[in-house]
Amino acid sequence: MARTVPGSGAVVSANLNSSFGIESFTITNGGIGYASTDPPQISITGTTVPSIDGSFYPIIQNGAITSIKVLSSGSGYTPLVSIASTAVGIASITRVGNNEFTVGNDIVSIILIKDPGRGYSSAPTVTISDPPSISAQGNFQFNEIVRGENSRAEGRVKEWDKDNALLKVSNVSMGSTIPMGFFAGEKIIGTESGASWMVQVYTHDDTYDKYTENDEFETLGDNILDFTETNPFGTF
Repeated sequence: MARTVPGSGAVVSANLNSSFGIESFTITNGGIGYASTDPPQISITGTTVPSIDGSFYPIIQNGAITSIKVLSSGSGYTPLVSIASTAVGIASITRVGNNEFTVGNDIVSIILIKDPGRGYSSAPTVTISDPPSISAQGNFQFNEIVRGENSRAEGRVKEWDKDNALLKVSNVSMGSTIPMGFFAGEKIIGTESGASWMVQVYTHDDTYDKYTENDEFETLGDNILDFTETNPFGTF
């Protein structure tokens, strides 16, 4: 005669530990009609096949499951995610060497996370694809605000040399992505002119603000004094 297991309606979720073993259970609904003399078997669904099976025993009172005792937690119950999305990042390029315009000296210095994605159960493989074709258009206007397309940093145009693709800005705000201002590889856009150019190299030295000339003083001072010494003025 086939066994009939009484009881229905229980809603239970498992809580995992760092090894994807079962640490505990949360009882949302204890259900009705369960018998302590013939308790139901607890099976874990929605995960991969565990590397070590856990063992669990339901505690039943008045026909309802009030708790589940973890006899052994097991491991490898990695959650399965039916809907997942791939993370998207933006690689920032740093040009190494003394010659900033030498092709082939570019390295990836940091990857900015544009979309963290979701549904990862293990460390993903990072793939860096070919960069988009570099396009440039328009001319920046003096004193207009330019904005980084990805960093959201802003600055005010002080000089623009189209022939050498050299843009000098002042009062650069820190970006919302990371506090570094503009970064190599992103596009900057003029808010008034609509000009759009890709950043190749960015140097954060504000020497164009008439109220802030400390960078100029430091640059000139380096030619006179060696500030790497404990006492650059001499030994007494």
